[in-house]
Amino acid sequence: MKIGYTTQASLLLAAGFLFSGDAAAQYYPSGVQQNVPEATVTGGGWSVCHQSTFDESGTPLATIQADCDKELTMMACRPVGDPNFTLVAAAPRADVFFDTGMGNVLHDANGVGWYYNDSWSWGFVPQGDGVIRNSCDVEFGSQSALRMCVHTGGGVTNSGYRCGSTTLNGNGTWERVILEADATVNLTVPGSNSPRLIAEELIIPPNRTVTNNGNLDIATTIEYAFSPGEVRYARLHCPGVQFAPGTTVTFGGDPSNLIGAVNTTADGAIYFSITAGATPVVATDTLTFDGDRVLTGKAPVNCTYGLYDVPSQAQAGGATGRVTTTSGAYIRFAPSYALAVDNQGNPVANVESEDPAYSEFVFGAPTFDILLGQIGGFSYGTVAQVNGTAQPMTLDGNAIELTDLMGANTALVFSGDFDTASDVFFSADADCGTVVQSADSFDDSEAVFVIGNNAAMNHFLCFEAGGDPIRASEYTVSLAPVSASAPTYAVGGRGPLDLGMITRNGTELQAPLAQVPANYLSRMVLTNTGSADRPYEIAVFGEAGNVISTANLTGTVPAGGT
Repeated sequence: MKIGYTTQASLLLAAGFLFSGDAAAQYYPSGVQQNVPEATVTGGGWSVCHQSTFDESGTPLATIQADCDKELTMMACRPVGDPNFTLVAAAPRADVFFDTGMGNVLHDANGVGWYYNDSWSWGFVPQGDGVIRNSCDVEFGSQSALRMCVHTGGGVTNSGYRCGSTTLNGNGTWERVILEADATVNLTVPGSNSPRLIAEELIIPPNRTVTNNGNLDIATTIEYAFSPGEVRYARLHCPGVQFAPGTTVTFGGDPSNLIGAVNTTADGAIYFSITAGATPVVATDTLTFDGDRVLTGKAPVNCTYGLYDVPSQAQAGGATGRVTTTSGAYIRFAPSYALAVDNQGNPVANVESEDPAYSEFVFGAPTFDILLGQIGGFSYGTVAQVNGTAQPMTLDGNAIELTDLMGANTALVFSGDFDTASDVFFSADADCGTVVQSADSFDDSEAVFVIGNNAAMNHFLCFEAGGDPIRASEYTVSLAPVSASAPTYAVGGRGPLDLGMITRNGTELQAPLAQVPANYLSRMVLTNTGSADRPYEIAVFGEAGNVISTANLTGTVPAGGT
């Protein structure tokens, strides 16, 4: 049976609670929180995307990830029917689902230490604290009330295990709840939000329209109060981005205050009137801008909001007549895929004294197989998969995937000498015990794996000996991409990155022979000063057309002999 920190302070910036419908998160706590009303969470922009009791098993983790695909993810738990969540913790989706393996490694994000593996366990602890996974977290000493864990196995959820200090094996009276939300870009509180990331592989120009799924909304407080009946004129400008037709502005304040028609300027800004109704407009009232966005360039995009006295000033922009302003980062372009190396078990070494020499690997870790050498570990996939960072979006407003980017002929190329191998393959195991994919081709300079749009996460490159002497060589890995849509995406290579090496566990000497006249003899003497007999092999290379007669090219030098 499976059994299974940052501070507890929440981020409750008054100006950070900007209401833009139920698409964006106005409640986004930092760290692990206790006894949080469900109404606070759902009223703060979160919606349930998965809910099950702790006695449930069999839900694919892939299904949960597909259902919970918004930018922010929250894990929560409580007794069934309780109006309050016992625990909640939230972070960007890529961090909550970042694969930390089966050990006690944590991935820190938003004041929380996260761990996830679809065949071991999934949960969180306060950032800065440790975890003991077996397979769920069985640490009940340090801040045990602030820990949550769900058993996983074989890619699906299993029953159990804990909500705080309460263990829940087979318990159907407690539930685990996964919620999701989009994040609004808030100009009022610089640094309280991250810019939206767009795939840098997009080819711009031509202009590209990005669908706004709620994750491109912009919000600001009005920052200026005016009396009933007064009118002011607002302007929002984000150079590098145009506001697509249909963009609307939502006023967060007394409903008697009205927003006028939204106009567009020649430089891509929008401006409109704000009329105070029966109730004054106050500085903490909010404006939220929805709608799709048209990308006109690939430079970083920042937005500036201003409030003006007259419409011509709002149309022109600038400081004249401006009574208040806010600004902040809005869009950045970032890589969508990555290649990384994690060297393990290197260098692998050939046996130097067996017969035939150099034909087998030294017996030992990691493979414990004289015919298998593990040359190095690597990962290739999206930046979210490889680095655990936020995944940029593409034109549909969703996170871009390898299927969007990579064509069928995309390959991983490993440079090095594979000529004497009988097989070169990927393995999911450091001991090369399983074959995930064999090389499509290999020779004395490289091995090529056509990978298409498939990720290769936590893989190892394996060299299977074929009975011939294995050559010493250094190895690198590179990505040779082919765009899935050349007019839309420009995909660049990654690498070469140093992967590992094969060394010969013996002594190699290369030396020039003295030039001698025709028919003369030249002798070389090998002396073994060691305590064991040593085999040797000599290769003689001469210029083309010259015949060099040789003798004693192989043999054994006895211990202490010549």
